[in-house]
Amino acid sequence: MKGIDVSLWQGEIDWKAVKADGVSFAMIKASEGGAGGPASRIVDPRFRRNIENAAAAGIACGVYHYLTAASPEEARREADFFLETVRPFSDRIALWAAADMERAEGTDRTALTDTVLAFLERVKEGGFSPMLYANSDYIRHRYDYPRLAAYPLWYACWYDAAGEEERPERDFAYLIWQQGSGRVDGVSGLCDIDYGVFPLPREESGDPSPAEDPAAEETPEESGAGRLRRILVRILRFLLRLLEGDGDGEGER
Repeated sequence: MKGIDVSLWQGEIDWKAVKADGVSFAMIKASEGGAGGPASRIVDPRFRRNIENAAAAGIACGVYHYLTAASPEEARREADFFLETVRPFSDRIALWAAADMERAEGTDRTALTDTVLAFLERVKEGGFSPMLYANSDYIRHRYDYPRLAAYPLWYACWYDAAGEEERPERDFAYLIWQQGSGRVDGVSGLCDIDYGVFPLPREESGDPSPAEDPAAEETPEESGAGRLRRILVRILRFLLRLLEGDGDGEGER
């Protein structure tokens, strides 16, 4: 099941065209910071328009916060700000409220885990379903991950420089795989492409069965034409990234 995640960097989005291009869900940036009081709070300028228009187009929406806190106390303040931002739109949020922490340099593993855990717990207390956004480096080296593993994972695992898929480790029980950047109708330029392995809310799909995992290993029954098509798609994605100059991994969030 295909999804995207977006923020102000994607500009004006035609969500009806996004839906028509096969996108079923979206993770939308709501906010950033906030531990230092009002002056440090940032509401994504496109959040309201994105959440309203995406939901109106029939896309299942989740939200995320870019976490900058350096302690559990700061994380709880940021979570309160995040909850304040998204609560007016709770009827449009069908999926998760995620924590996106990408500022771990120089932070002790235990301290970083304590900080993120405080944020997730506060979001849960606030009545939303928390989710952790993380890549392999954070999971394996920066977090004490067993303490966070009870929370659903939005796993960032991008294409490598050769254009091949870096398949997510099978021991990570993710619900969303952020696969890399690509093009979607209705979005100018590139945006992050995600794949979901969870059932959509019943009102969205009418089918509660889990989605197919796009990272599952290729089966022996796949035809030669199917394998060729997969290879061509990977090459095209790689060329698009080169043309856009997007070769430095995860960009602005």
